[in-house]
Amino acid sequence: IIIMSATTNDQTIEAHCEKTAELVKEENIPYIDLHKLWNDHYRADAENFGHGDWLAGGADACHPTPKATAIMAKYIFDDFIKIISD
Repeated sequence: IIIMSATTNDQTIEAHCEKTAELVKEENIPYIDLHKLWNDHYRADAENFGHGDWLAGGADACHPTPKATAIMAKYIFDDFIKIISD
């Protein structure tokens, strides 16, 4: 089992992600923190809820762009390889 954090662009999920991180640590469950990746990219002055070119624009400002999807996939893959190598 590997737990992966949630991501969002329109509501605060800090408390949820913090609680999830605490739980997986207590239970020694591998965890991939996508929320951190999104937070590290966030810029308050950027378009698309602060995520600029990572989110589709217009009416679809909640789905990642191909660029963001590729970055997330690499992030997940790298964490997964680290997890199974430990």
